Amino acid sequence: MKKPSARMRELAAYLLFGVLTSLVSMISLQGLEWLLKPRWGDHTYLLSKWVSFVLALLFAFWVNKAFVFKTAWRPLRAVVREAVSFSAMRVVSFVLVEYVLLVVTFELIWPKAEPFFAPWWLGLGPPLSKIEPIDAYRFVTQWGVIGVLVTVLNYIFSKFFVFKKKKAGEAAQ
Repeated sequence: MKKPSARMRELAAYLLFGVLTSLVSMISLQGLEWLLKPRWGDHTYLLSKWVSFVLALLFAFWVNKAFVFKTAWRPLRAVVREAVSFSAMRVVSFVLVEYVLLVVTFELIWPKAEPFFAPWWLGLGPPLSKIEPIDAYRFVTQWGVIGVLVTVLNYIFSKFFVFKKKKAGEAAQ
């Protein structure tokens, strides 16, 4: 049996740790919404999303550095530069892609989509019809469509800008 290439192992590791990062994000997001929704109502997803983003960012940096791209932890200056670059790239993808798409899908599209989506969703029958249509829509858009776009963008940023390997003869800064 042929051994998987280094690129395939890297992609598999990125996807595995991406799923785990998504779990960190989902669990923290749902936990925050569970805590905040009774007091603040339906618009808690905006604050909850920011906090869950920071928790997922910390986790993602560590696992990407240690297990996916396997870059050195020394010198400290290089690690700090990677952390700042990683965070900046993730903030760009979060703010310009994920956050904007969340606002667009929930504030602009959902009010127009609800009359069509809700009856269709409720018509699926038990046990799915026990889930609120807005929650189903949120899950599909947030973790499906938006999540895939952000994952591809983050891989490109990480691979080619943050954790790029030094070429032979290139000095570490």
